[in-house]
Amino acid sequence: MAKIETIRWDLGNGANPRTKEKWGVYDENAFNLSAQVGPRMPNRMGDVIVIQAMLNVIASERVWSEYNGLKLSLMPQVTGKFEQKTERAIRSFQEARHYNLVRVDGVVHPGAFENRIIRLDASIMSISLLNMEAGVVCSFKYNSLDHTKEIARLYPQVIAAIYL
Repeated sequence: MAKIETIRWDLGNGANPRTKEKWGVYDENAFNLSAQVGPRMPNRMGDVIVIQAMLNVIASERVWSEYNGLKLSLMPQVTGKFEQKTERAIRSFQEARHYNLVRVDGVVHPGAFENRIIRLDASIMSISLLNMEAGVVCSFKYNSLDHTKEIARLYPQVIAAIYL
């Protein structure tokens, strides 16, 4: 089953342009997986639902969708079934953001968030980057500081995914 965990980000020395609050290290709720999502992987229903929902949220914002290699009309439905559209969306996202990622293999691997600080000046895992990009979209599009709650509001099946 997918889960919500705390992710600790190190954003460096800048400041939030909206609030002027200094960046640095901060904690945020984040989705995590129980197993890999991708071709020939376990593709547990709850994990796939979370990935499909995050991809759809990122693709829903035009500028962000283009930057992340996604197109809303090509996004999978949030069903929990790993199919061709989900596979293509993951691959497209990874290829577009290859310079930020540890690996581009068409698979979203579970993150290891506990006792770690994820630095944005280093390569990160796809699950971390999906959470970050979904968080940015939810912040600007929905004025929500907790993307996990906003995505669960937009896609109620995510709530069930946490318990599947």
